[in-house]
Amino acid sequence: TFKPESVKITISDEKGKSYTLKEGEFTVKTNPGGGDTFQVVVQDMKSIVDKQFPNFNEKQENTYGQKVTLTYEATLNDLAANDTGRPGFENDVRLEFSNDADSNNEGSTGFTPWDTVVCFTYRIDIVKTNDHDKVLQGAHFRLYSDKDCKNEVYVKQGDTGYHVINRDSAGGTDHTGGSQPQDVVEMVSGADGQVILIGLDQGTYWLKETKAPDGYRLLKDPIEIKIIPTYTDDRNNYIKGQGATAETLKELQATAHIKSFYDGVTDEKDLQLETNPEQGNANLTVVNKVGSKLPVTGTPALAILLITGTGLMAVAMAVAKARKKE
Repeated sequence: TFKPESVKITISDEKGKSYTLKEGEFTVKTNPGGGDTFQVVVQDMKSIVDKQFPNFNEKQENTYGQKVTLTYEATLNDLAANDTGRPGFENDVRLEFSNDADSNNEGSTGFTPWDTVVCFTYRIDIVKTNDHDKVLQGAHFRLYSDKDCKNEVYVKQGDTGYHVINRDSAGGTDHTGGSQPQDVVEMVSGADGQVILIGLDQGTYWLKETKAPDGYRLLKDPIEIKIIPTYTDDRNNYIKGQGATAETLKELQATAHIKSFYDGVTDEKDLQLETNPEQGNANLTVVNKVGSKLPVTGTPALAILLITGTGLMAVAMAVAKARKKE
């Protein structure tokens, strides 16, 4: 989804001077027709350059060749669910320019060839099971972008899974800050034990179980997940359609660090997750175990065990003494 207010145009020269166009010096048109998503129009670039970069000779001819940079922001919407992994999301741009700088914007215009760039998004397919491979319904999860689990990656329910809500749209940046959108939900495993999480960028995330299925132990620590794509080093020479091949997204890796604590024993393991760059997904199985853990020192349960154990020892000693007297 295009964000018109994010458009920024900067002119710079080889001497290091730069100028950012102000409001009124350009216009943004959304859905202008012809299949275009938006247009950014600068009616008189020459006048702006002459004013901000004056370098006239004796014939009052200015020196040109400045660099014009246009940047804008866009966020992935629910359509991201259709295009995780290859072929990615393509954006096309071209420049329409005047062939007659003295025609008061009424002369003929020309176009540069279309230039295309591509970006990718990913998904995690989670299956919740017990330690006997039985799928579990009713496990609750939240996803975070920090180890302390303070910056939540908001998600909402979609037709094919849980869709990431871009934090920028909530007034934050890169999943940090901002207000919580109204349609935020907690992820819950279904009858098939699955949680499908769609629309993730590359990077590191922490998956936290907030509620375990009935009769099962809650995971003590969040699971650290890393999504690691490998791209071509030549992203600037992208050719339209290459996103569907291995030319741009060469491979996809994902890892998970899982820490669990059962029966008084801490277990940590690093997993190399199964991935598919075509689908852009990584498969993760999260296991819950049945049963209670070994009581911790100072708990009533341990006190009862100690008292019972001491009692048994006293009885044993009494029996031993009685037998000795006999």
